[in-house]
This record gives sequence, C-alpha cells and structure tokens, in this order.
Amino acid sequence: MASDLTLQRVQPSDREEVYELSRDIWEGHDYVPDMFDEWVDEEGFYKGVIDDRIIGLSKYTRQYDDVIWLEGFRIHPDHQGEGYGREMMEKFIEMVKELDGKSLKFMTAKVNEPILYMAEDVGFDLIQRYKYYVLEDTDLEGFEGVDIDMSGVERVMKEEVIDLVKTSPEYEENKKQYLAHWTAYNMKNELISREMEAGRCYFMGDDDVYSIIFLYPYDPYEALSVPFVAGEEKEKLMRFGAQLAVKRDYSRFAIKTASSSVIQVCEEIGMELSHVEEAVLYEMEL
Repeated sequence: MASDLTLQRVQPSDREEVYELSRDIWEGHDYVPDMFDEWVDEEGFYKGVIDDRIIGLSKYTRQYDDVIWLEGFRIHPDHQGEGYGREMMEKFIEMVKELDGKSLKFMTAKVNEPILYMAEDVGFDLIQRYKYYVLEDTDLEGFEGVDIDMSGVERVMKEEVIDLVKTSPEYEENKKQYLAHWTAYNMKNELISREMEAGRCYFMGDDDVYSIIFLYPYDPYEALSVPFVAGEEKEKLMRFGAQLAVKRDYSRFAIKTASSSVIQVCEEIGMELSHVEEAVLYEMEL
C-alpha cells in the first residue's frame, strides 16, 4: 500500500510516544524503552510517521564486519494488520542500502508470525532456527550453593580458543553465529578475540583447551546469556554459568542454540524452553 508514511530520526522529545507504542508489546516487557536514551544518541533509530503520529519504530546498528543489524522493529498495536509494517520495512531497507553494508540481518521470535511471513516476502533468507532455553527465578536460585567441581575453569586469553571454536560441530550447527542475547554476530577471529579481551570467555583444559563457554551479561533483562559453548565438558561449563548468574544477581540464565548436543545439556541441567520457544535468524545481501 502507498501512504504518507515517512521515516524520521527519533528525537529525545519522542520518549513519551515511543513508550506508549511499546507499552503492551511482548506482554509489557519490551526492551525498546530501556534502550531509548542509548539509541537516540547513536545513529540508526527511526520512527515511521503518519500525520505527525509515530506508528512504527526501527533501529539499525553497524556491526564490526560491515553487517547491518536490524532490531527494535515495531508497529503500533492500533495499526497492526494495516500494511504499514511491510511499507515501513521496505522503506527502511532502501535507506539501509545506502550504508554500504554487506548484508542486513535480524532475529525475531518464532511466535512473531507476521514478521516471519513479511521477512520472506521482502527478500530475507532464513539462516537458522535456534531453540531458546532459560533458567529463571527459583529454578536458577537452585544452583546457589551447589557444589560444582570447577577445578580447571579459567578465564581465557588463548589462541587455542579460536581453533576449538572453528573446528567444533556447534560452530557449524549455529551457522557460525555468536548469539549475544537477541543479537547475532558472525563469529570471526576478530569477534572471538574481542570477547576474550572483554573477559567473557572461560575454558577447561591443561595444555590444550578442550571446552569453552562465552558468558554475556544483558542488564536490561537482568540476564546472563550463553552466546556459544562447545567441547567435551559443556554440561559442567553450563552449570558453572548458571551458578555465576546467581552470584552476580541475575534473574535469568539463557541460551539460544541449534546444536543437538547443547540442547541435550540444557535439558539435563533443568533448563526449559522459553515461552517463545525459538529465535529465528534472517539475512539479506545488500
């Protein structure tokens, strides 16, 4: 449909209207209000406007390898099903094509069916579906005080980590993605090194690294997530991660994975599927 919808940068004065738009999305737990100030200060935070009213939102972020990440795509609940979502997406894609990026990627929940249908209609390719497992509240607290033998677990700054990541079946099963909460990054050497330097990587091994886990804090949701785990001792490292989440006062420990062996570990330690069950990753070459 053609309309008078225009894309405009979100301004600090839009706070109240953005909050109102997001109020009932994801059952009142939308992260966009938590990110408002940060996103306004960055590039890429846009509103879809008709008759001076905000009816949609979207944000792009430039990742380290010329990938453009799309997030925060929202249509006001009063205007869903009216065709504005597709129109705004198409205009946003045309704008992003001017940024000289290699591809445009985004991830959404399996239950967000209108976005899944629209993504394929406008030219996105399905990359992978990831099971989304969580430990929350009292289930997570059950790891507090549990005696888990973590001898040999260290924070790591070793080149062997890159070799383990790149040769692991989990790397291929996850389509070479580093799944940091609801953002996916191509898991290249530069990113692995950056996350090691940030202290987010732990390993087990003596002379050789044989098990590895990355732990990524996401404060808006009080969550500690696992972007990647691989090796012989995945269960021990996942239990270590859950215990670390408790010690750091996080209320959620979570992972998105397409690896059958990791899924088995998640179930063995008592993790359950999130209410959205799966995260779905899409990509479009630019």
